[in-house]
Amino acid sequence: SAKKEEGFSAVEDHSVLVGRTGTALTMLRPAGTAEFDGHRMDVVTEGAFIAQGTRIRVIRTEGRRIVVQADV
Repeated sequence: SAKKEEGFSAVEDHSVLVGRTGTALTMLRPAGTAEFDGHRMDVVTEGAFIAQGTRIRVIRTEGRRIVVQADV
């Protein structure tokens, strides 16, 4: 069996993304796809609609959920 003590985890840790900026590849209404350093990721806003092509910033992560806002 895979154990946490041996480095196995059922949920990816995205906390290293907090503070990073990227680009909304799709309209975020509030969920969609964004790119960070050449990697496509599923993201969600706190409810705001963000247009495709907008610069965004990761404000927090909740397990696999990556929460972003427009980077102004």
